[in-house]
Amino acid sequence: MSDQYLDKLVVVDSGPLIALSIMELLPVLNKLFKKTVLPQAVLDECLHDVSKPQSESIQFALDKGWVTKKSISSTAESLLLAEILDPGEAQAISLAKELDALALIDEKAGRKVARREKVQCIGSLFVLIKAKQGGHIQQVQPALQHLIDHGYFLDKSLIDYVLTVSKEKSKN
Repeated sequence: MSDQYLDKLVVVDSGPLIALSIMELLPVLNKLFKKTVLPQAVLDECLHDVSKPQSESIQFALDKGWVTKKSISSTAESLLLAEILDPGEAQAISLAKELDALALIDEKAGRKVARREKVQCIGSLFVLIKAKQGGHIQQVQPALQHLIDHGYFLDKSLIDYVLTVSKEKSKN
């Protein structure tokens, strides 16, 4: 794993937070990044329905300190971004920009806006790959299957790429 991420803060959007919860990777975040922070809108989106299984694991991650809540200083920029993105993505991008942090966003529209705002983005599957490369998990395939079992659509070429990079599938 590249050391460039160990000294970085990462701000997580709700989509990746839920995906990481499903893949049971929340405990790994503090091993891969200096600190993992969540804006209030992300917490609101993830914890509003306590009947969902991921809300319990996300609350547990907060209680354990694997992730922490952080308020954004300037809501003006976040409100502007919220006109084109959901509030969680808007706050995640604003907070990442404010903290000079990575943004963990999976949605294409959010990544495009983050790039426009000069915020470096990574995705859930990047975290999965780095967890395997860092020896924090043994295999990526079961985690990918968890996502699929929970209704996530993953393109076959993306699955093949993740498996190949993680040395769980030989290159054709």
